[in-house]
Amino acid sequence: MNYTASTTSAQRGARLWRWVFLAAGVVGLAEILPLYFSEVKLGLTDPPAVTHPEFYYGFLGVVVAWQIVFIIISRDPVRYRPLFPAIVLEKLLYRSARSGFTASADCMAAVCSSARSSI
Repeated sequence: MNYTASTTSAQRGARLWRWVFLAAGVVGLAEILPLYFSEVKLGLTDPPAVTHPEFYYGFLGVVVAWQIVFIIISRDPVRYRPLFPAIVLEKLLYRSARSGFTASADCMAAVCSSARSSI
């Protein structure tokens, strides 16, 4: 086949985004899934305990769903390109909320340190 320079460049870009979204999904699942089994431990290490488990587990479910969306997008990033603004918004909203907690006096040491390292 005779590929032009732009086609080859586009293919390289798509390959890069495949790996980026796959890594985001897998790393996200690795970080979030253990929280399903950590509700009691979180209450002991960072009191107060979870008082509304429906919100806790509901939030985890939404986050896990987004990680699965990242893995699905990794299969064909060009096809799912219209979702990119929503994905960027999801990351920015999370980051801004974490930054807000970091700047406030309500920030616990564990939350503040992870806020600085999250994407």
